[in-house]
Amino acid sequence: MYSDSFNWQRWRLGIKVWRELGVACRRQDIIDKKDILRKYAIGYIKGEDLICRKKENEYGVMFLIDDEFCWTHLDRKEFEICFL
Repeated sequence: MYSDSFNWQRWRLGIKVWRELGVACRRQDIIDKKDILRKYAIGYIKGEDLICRKKENEYGVMFLIDDEFCWTHLDRKEFEICFL
């Protein structure tokens, strides 16, 4: 996805990933519920390429939940386990 899709407004809505999908922001829960994350994920970008909240060795993952775009970070290992 393009970096401008990962803006501050959508990052603030990223709380939906954890609350609406019932996934705790903990590695083991992310791994255990990777099928849920896969179902709602629509794209990603390397953390170094983000225009806001840049983070090395992480990915920004975009989700579509209840017709709203939101995103959050996953570290490289979480991302690889969930999506590769």
